[in-house]
Amino acid sequence: MVPGSERDHQQRSQCRASAWADGEAALVLAGFEGWRSSRIDVGLPRGSRGRAEGAVPPDAESGFSRGGPRSATIHHHCLAAVPRLLPHPVARAHPSVAALRAAAWAASDRQAATLLAMTVQQRIVRADQLVDALTLLPKLPRRALITGVLADITGGSESMGELDFVRACRRRRLPVPSRQVTRHGVGGRIHLHVLWEEAGLVVEVDGAHHFVGDAPIADALRQNDVMLQNLTALRIPRLALRVNPEPFFAQIERILTDRGIL
Repeated sequence: MVPGSERDHQQRSQCRASAWADGEAALVLAGFEGWRSSRIDVGLPRGSRGRAEGAVPPDAESGFSRGGPRSATIHHHCLAAVPRLLPHPVARAHPSVAALRAAAWAASDRQAATLLAMTVQQRIVRADQLVDALTLLPKLPRRALITGVLADITGGSESMGELDFVRACRRRRLPVPSRQVTRHGVGGRIHLHVLWEEAGLVVEVDGAHHFVGDAPIADALRQNDVMLQNLTALRIPRLALRVNPEPFFAQIERILTDRGIL
């Protein structure tokens, strides 16, 4: 385009009429906080010719990247499925669709999972709304990962987290621990997620509900009960098993090695 030309003016007018904020940009407009990004995701109907290139001026960019860089690069996405749009006055995708697309367009799987978790934690959208919206996006990139992360966020079966953990142990050729072991503690019976008896090592796989309400208090008492039995207790958020397990397994391997199991 030649800036200032009639064609430039027409294309920018078309873009304003048909484009909408999507992904991270739409989340920020919905109140999403604590996320720094140098990009603004703009959705366009497939076949649209409207397109604005370059960096966003500071006065326009400030509404998208609170506390972020002074300029941001626009990323255009020509989409077959146009989401339900909300006025801002900047048109934006509904937060449920925006969150899923932000995860799909994220730089890494870990970033994708973090975006989804933070969106629910900040009550921008409910987890069940994300699950429903996912059915509308059958060709979404990272769909398998996102489906798994949503299962973690919605507090899927605790035993599934343990099964995932045991499978991860087998892949790393670690001794397979016992699952759902019952012990008697000061406060009564306690159920241990996984236990290496000979190493005296307990690993607790924490689903999303462990971080809600008074659950941390109950978990702290339970962990203290475990420690009083001369057992070592390590805790792994279930989400970490999916996106960043290696640091946790390094700790497990260190203990098993120090205690002569490996």
